[in-house]
Amino acid sequence: KFSAKPQQYTFSGPVQTTKTSWTYKHLKNGHHYYLAVQAINARGASRGETLVKASPASTPGPVRDLKATSHTDELVLTWKSPKSDGGRTITSYRVRYATCHIGGKGCTAPTLKVSGRSHKLVLHDLAGGHRYNVRITARNSLGYGRSATVSGTPR
Repeated sequence: KFSAKPQQYTFSGPVQTTKTSWTYKHLKNGHHYYLAVQAINARGASRGETLVKASPASTPGPVRDLKATSHTDELVLTWKSPKSDGGRTITSYRVRYATCHIGGKGCTAPTLKVSGRSHKLVLHDLAGGHRYNVRITARNSLGYGRSATVSGTPR
């Protein structure tokens, strides 16, 4: 049995198994579900049910609308929160930037950590006329999610 509200159970159908664990799929992150387990055999159903609260969660999705605006020797980065925070609060953003392919062989990219409440960052003292690749990744209590990328060339 599972439900999004206590005392409003939806019967999910009997599960015939000798296992002591079960995985429910396709639940929504950040929603609370109340689960009850009852043993049933040829003599009938067990008396007690233990009600437990579960809240599925995952790492966040990528930031949205990531933009890099060029200024003299700097890039102004702006973005919106991910469409999905994975069911947990965004705690920070990791920002990596470099003139090479980030993650590529021999590429060293500085890493900055930005508050989870921020949606803007100015990269100062960059080399004008050089293209910079930027990768931003949101983090919640379960870890980093998927990255979003943008490129920009400071003047």
